[in-house]
Amino acid sequence: SSESSSSLRDSSYEEQTGIPDLAHEAKKSDSMNAVKDFVAGGVGGIMQLVTGHPLDTVKVKLQTGGGEYSGIVDVCKKTMKADGFVGFYKGVASPFIGFTALNAILFSAYGVGGKIFRGNTPEGEELSYSKIFMAGMFAGSQSSFVESPMDLFKAKMQSQKPDINGKLEYKSTLDCVVQIGKQHGIRGIFQGLPATWIRNIPANGCYFLGYEWMKRQCTKKGEEPTAVALLASGGFAGVCFWALCYPLDNIKTLIQTDASNPANRKYKGYFDCISKTMRSGGLKKFYVGFTPCVLRSFPANASCFLGYELTKKLWS
Repeated sequence: SSESSSSLRDSSYEEQTGIPDLAHEAKKSDSMNAVKDFVAGGVGGIMQLVTGHPLDTVKVKLQTGGGEYSGIVDVCKKTMKADGFVGFYKGVASPFIGFTALNAILFSAYGVGGKIFRGNTPEGEELSYSKIFMAGMFAGSQSSFVESPMDLFKAKMQSQKPDINGKLEYKSTLDCVVQIGKQHGIRGIFQGLPATWIRNIPANGCYFLGYEWMKRQCTKKGEEPTAVALLASGGFAGVCFWALCYPLDNIKTLIQTDASNPANRKYKGYFDCISKTMRSGGLKKFYVGFTPCVLRSFPANASCFLGYELTKKLWS
């Protein structure tokens, strides 16, 4: 087997030289770290979803409601009246599957990005904030391939309204995936991918930078961060992500909830969406739904990073 041949090779090298095969050990360590990041990121994603999805639904309804809702309380009242508490978890199937994969890829890519941008910084030494930002941007570019279709299906489910006969276009998230895939193919599934990149690349740079900065502020040098420090750092990271990049998310949501058929779309492209949004309500239009988003971001991301860090710690 490959394992036994690898073992013989290592043994032979050590027997011949009396020196451990450090290069081989380093490769094994890198592979194990990548697996840990992947699994721990997935656990964090599930915790983030369970905590944050209800307020995400409120955010999307405000972004796409076209003035139907007067504010957060109004959205909550109308959602409870129409669908009950389960209405706040509409579209959750797409991110439940996707969030596990998304965060697994995000945190794995962040680990890879850290190695790419480490440069001459010795292993085990903290990365500079500029390198953390670059690694975060790299992670955002990779995770978008999962996040874009996941957000598309979620937003379509959250924003759809019954027709005059009371029927919805999509019966379930699976039905949404099947219909869009059948009718519009890969282009339909990746509707809004460029807009996702425009948001995710800078936003994830801010995300990981905010997390690492706060964690270092809350932890004495040489000590392990406490659970409270991890929660505070994760929550702060979430606020950094959204506070700096929310208008970009609003544009992405409008593009993804536009018609799946290009011929029926309200927006011809990214800049057309910006122009029409600005004309329809000025700068404040780009911040519709900002309050529930920021309210959601702190607990959701606090639980995400706590789940990530604790899973890695338990594994070790």
